[in-house]
This record gives sequence, C-alpha cells and structure tokens, in this order.
Amino acid sequence: PTQTPTQTPTSIPPLFKLRSINELAIDPDNTSSIKKYLEEGSSMYNELVKAIDFWNETLSYPQFWLEWAATRDTDPTSQIEIDVYVENAHWEHGKPNNSFYSNLSEGDYLPYDPNTELGTIARASFSGASGPKDDGKFSFGKTLVYDGWIRFSSAYFENGYNLNPNSLYYTVRHELTHVLGIGSTFFNKNNFYNAPIGSYTEDGKTKFYYTGQHGLQAYKDCIEDVDIRNNIVGIPLEDDGHATSAGGHWEEGDASDPRRYINGFYHPGLGDESLTPISDDNDTLSKITLGVLRDLGYEVDMSKAE
Repeated sequence: PTQTPTQTPTSIPPLFKLRSINELAIDPDNTSSIKKYLEEGSSMYNELVKAIDFWNETLSYPQFWLEWAATRDTDPTSQIEIDVYVENAHWEHGKPNNSFYSNLSEGDYLPYDPNTELGTIARASFSGASGPKDDGKFSFGKTLVYDGWIRFSSAYFENGYNLNPNSLYYTVRHELTHVLGIGSTFFNKNNFYNAPIGSYTEDGKTKFYYTGQHGLQAYKDCIEDVDIRNNIVGIPLEDDGHATSAGGHWEEGDASDPRRYINGFYHPGLGDESLTPISDDNDTLSKITLGVLRDLGYEVDMSKAE
C-alpha cells in the first residue's frame, strides 16, 4: 500500500515535509525516456517515506525557534521542506534539465564506478537555515534548518544497493541528518562563532573533532575502558575520503584500526554508526548522533537510539 509521511495530531506539525520528487534519470534501456525509481506506491517510495516518518517521530523544532519564526516578516516555515532528485551517475546523458542544477558545475555529478561498485550514491544538504542571532552572529544551537534536498544516483537503484529492502531506508535516514545540519557547514567556526569544534595537527594535516555537550557525553558513555574514556576530548571527524565525507561524518575506524589519536590519546572510530561515511545495510543510530542533534537545537526523543 502507498504510504504518506505521518501527520501527528499536535499543534506542532511534523518536522519534515516531502515537497517534491524529481525523476531526472534517463532509462538505460530506453534513452528517450525517464525511468521512474521512486514512483508513489512503490517499495522504494515507501522506504523513503518510512525514513522521513522516523525523523518526524524523533525530532521537532524547539518552542523558542517557532516563536522566533512567528515574528519574522518572511516566515521560514514551520517544517523542513525536502526536494528529492534522481539523476544518472556521472551525468552520462548530460546535465539534468532542472532549475536545481543550474548552479551546479560539471564536476558536481555523483560519481560511480560500476566495476568496483564504489562511488557516491547519495548526497544531501540544507538550502535554508536561520534563527535568532547573538550580537548579529549566527549561533550554533539556535540556527535551525527549514529547507533541504537529497540527490540520488540512479546507480543506487541499478547496481544492487537496493538488494536489502531496508537499504534505502538507512540511506535516507543518514542523508536527512545532513539536511538537519550535521556536516562541515555547521561544524565550522568560520560560519558559527560558537561551533563546538576543536582541531589538532597530525603529520602536517589539520584534523577536527566535535565537542558539543550532549554528543560528546554520549560518545564517552559508549567507551567502557576508563583509561581511554578519561582522555577523550571530542568525537573524531572523518578526515579521509571525498571532500563531502571529510569533516561531515564521524570517523569510521574500528578497534583493530586505531588510527585516530588526539593529543596522543586514542579516540575510537564509530564503525557502523549511522553517521559514518560508508553505507551499511544495518546502520545503527546511536545516542551520539541524537545527542548532536540536541546540541544543534532540536527537540529529540532519545529513546529512539538503537
């Protein structure tokens, strides 16, 4: 059956609203037509809606932000409106004919290598954010998103990523956290004077870690070794991979690959946590990511942690 995003019976509307789905990928079997991958009522469409519903059941705008928004001459809306795009990998049939792509360069396609099945299968970001300022400056924790987008490579649907029926659900759930603000724009003191980000130098390279109150405490709580926990200063941010991965995800790592040391102390990677950069079929959304969303200013149901 067809699903639609949940509308909760409260005075505060669901956080996310699916505004549009833009199918722009040329059908590989009929290059004169567009192939529909997210047609309403399909299993893939329902997985997309399921992920939106998850966040609508988990997050809401805080009352202070809604009250601030109500005073604005131009209301930044009371929902985050989302546009979804599906495009061909490498723009192999040319740049998509859509106004969204008018400001994107030829290097902004979603790369994919069918020989290795590696590449960028999805990308997302916010396109509008605002909030009450501190002395004329945007403040981390008060600046919230009201508009965003997700782009999918058609390779996602054509090359086996969707063999697990939940794969799209986990991918969308991950991408929507970037729309919410978890990424290199909010994690940057040049953009937010109070961004909870620290830095250090390793092998001549500047690397970063996250220090926000709720996210950092959740990270510490996950570390059983007291000696390691007592020397934790932040959540290490990914420092490898594509430019859109570094600085906007948690360090992947694992216990057998202790590659991140901050100030000489081991800081464990987060493995298959939902906000690490490599897609997994069973990503775990932990209290760490939910804590960071709380730091960003959202109201969060922490019981949704897995």
